[in-house]
Amino acid sequence: MWRTGANQTTKITFSRDVTFGGKPVPAGTYALVTFPAQKEWTVVLNKELGLFGGGKTYDAKDDVARVTATPSEIPNRERLTFLFSNTTDDQTSLDFEWEKLRVSVPIKADTATHAQNNIKSAVGGASGSLANAARYVADTSKDYATALKYADNSIALQSSWYNNWIKADILARSGKYADARKFAQTAWDMGEKDPNFFFKEQVAKALQDWKGKK
Repeated sequence: MWRTGANQTTKITFSRDVTFGGKPVPAGTYALVTFPAQKEWTVVLNKELGLFGGGKTYDAKDDVARVTATPSEIPNRERLTFLFSNTTDDQTSLDFEWEKLRVSVPIKADTATHAQNNIKSAVGGASGSLANAARYVADTSKDYATALKYADNSIALQSSWYNNWIKADILARSGKYADARKFAQTAWDMGEKDPNFFFKEQVAKALQDWKGKK
């Protein structure tokens, strides 16, 4: 076994879950150790970061991923070098080179899913902030026209039971009960599927109180 470097253990950190040589690896920091051989190397990610310089002993039970790689010949490189090559949006190759030899391990990440989750989170956050702004303006300045604009913008970003209820409440305060009841019904239908429907009683009461009002 080789520490794949000198002194303390060489480490690699993934901020997201990845596949390392086709093996799933959770986000985290791992020791990179190798078992060199003439025709095929074994490349290992190990949970114990204190190997060698930290005085710890390698134990295969701490392996997170164990893959094989076929070394290839390269122009002479004086010093051991780690680099990433062939990088795209969702994959790269971890290469380590020394003398006339290169060992490469492909790394892949589900970038599309991560990006979509980030987008949803950003939109959801903006939508919630606009709904809260609508509620605040309606409660404080009673500027229902401005409050409705905030509520509409919130719903346009991401419709939820909460922003539909905020709009329904503002419409009712403006005396537009028929329109208010439509949005209250939407809030009710969406809220019934949400375990955090914390205005359930208020929405139910409004649906009854506003029935028949114009």
